[in-house]
Amino acid sequence: MPRSHVHRESLRIVGEAPFVQRPGSLLLEAVLSIAVFSLFLTGVGLTLFLGQQSTVAGADRVRAVFQAEQALEGVRQLRDEDFLALSPGTYGITVGTNGRWALQSQPITSSGFTTTLTISSHSVDWLQARSKVEWNFGKSRSGSIVLSTYLTNWHKVVQSGNWNTIRFIKTYTGGTTAQFTDVLVQGNYAYVTGDRSQNGRGLYIFDISNPASPQRIASSFDLLAGAYDATIQGNMLILATDNSAAEIQAYDITHPATLNAARMSGSYNLPGSGLARSINSFNGTIYAGTNQNTSGNEFFALNLFSTGGLSLAGSLSVDANVTDISLRDGYAYLSTADDTAEFQVVDVFDPTALAYIPGKGVDLTEVFDGTITHTFGTSAIIGRANGSTISELMLYSVADSPFPSSPPGPWSVELGGAATGFDSDPTGKYGFVSSDFSTGELRTISMSQFANGANPILATYNAPSAIRGIAYDWVHDRLFAVSATTFSVFAPAL
Repeated sequence: MPRSHVHRESLRIVGEAPFVQRPGSLLLEAVLSIAVFSLFLTGVGLTLFLGQQSTVAGADRVRAVFQAEQALEGVRQLRDEDFLALSPGTYGITVGTNGRWALQSQPITSSGFTTTLTISSHSVDWLQARSKVEWNFGKSRSGSIVLSTYLTNWHKVVQSGNWNTIRFIKTYTGGTTAQFTDVLVQGNYAYVTGDRSQNGRGLYIFDISNPASPQRIASSFDLLAGAYDATIQGNMLILATDNSAAEIQAYDITHPATLNAARMSGSYNLPGSGLARSINSFNGTIYAGTNQNTSGNEFFALNLFSTGGLSLAGSLSVDANVTDISLRDGYAYLSTADDTAEFQVVDVFDPTALAYIPGKGVDLTEVFDGTITHTFGTSAIIGRANGSTISELMLYSVADSPFPSSPPGPWSVELGGAATGFDSDPTGKYGFVSSDFSTGELRTISMSQFANGANPILATYNAPSAIRGIAYDWVHDRLFAVSATTFSVFAPAL
């Protein structure tokens, strides 16, 4: 064959590059397809499994909360039957063969949940009951919850003093650095907050077991931030502070006299920078209000864990400063700087779904800011900044609806200055209001006369300087008040 012909054939064969089938390629594609599909099924299965685990874990917590609440209801029944039969200690609680609740010497375990009831004494007629439920069904299904309540000997008849006269008892002077802002009293201790404008300590604690001679304790403690309001849940003191990175702080006050920085059990950083100003709490939920935040909300609900840890449950935009918070029957009553609704009402029954009630709140006359709020019985009070054409203290009825209604009312009292604090005795007979009025910083009012539209002022006390906050202590029948530099004790007439 000529060479040229052979060369052309070679070129033809090389140039055409015919398709050659590789038998293993289909098998490889099938294996890859099966692998991808398996990964997909694994992801779907894992998602379903984790979702189921989360649902089961949530159900565990719901059952635990139910058992903890059941234990507290049991101890309330025992209190109603015989308060003196309750002694401090650690117990279990169960329904006996007679169908009535009874304390047991050991914690009670039922269906994998162990309930421990701890009773501690705050005074002769005041106990705290703490119900702890623990469970452990494996690594991802274990935990604990704690609920607490206070028990008083409500059968005992206690006569409050005659507050038609305000009698000065004692003053502790903190000096110009203190800049006290408010006071909270529980048991034998008073917790006084203060700002840091003069490099004060932020928190001051007093032993008031002898109200005639309050003694400051934990004097070396420094909050390193300004504090404006406080609330207590169980053995936790929760503060609204101006710490830009931890506005809400929780401290273990099991032993108040030895409080130190290491006792901070948890904190939460609210949006904004150091805006927290008001706080209140109920049954493990903390409610906090802030100054207006142009980039965030101003009213928050936080979960408080038994360890003192805090997490966000829900929040709501108020578009104004929230200056005070009072809680009543699943509703939060807010005093605000909103010129169209100084008195607002929020449904907080579900802390994860905070919402205004229909109507939102009350637009008070003129535009003076709300400063304080207080609820008791079927009444709700709003205090305001000073105005020459308004009354600074107003009372509304909430007997038929959570919305502050009128008529009848509202009823009002002229204070001559901004309302800065309000409290009442448990019976609702007396109310106590503080202000910055130069010749009437502290007043006692008759709540019945207030609700009937009559002049309610019973007594007036002219303090050396404006009073910023007050707290009535029903255990000692004493009134505690703070100015910028003083912590004072008042008593009824002899």
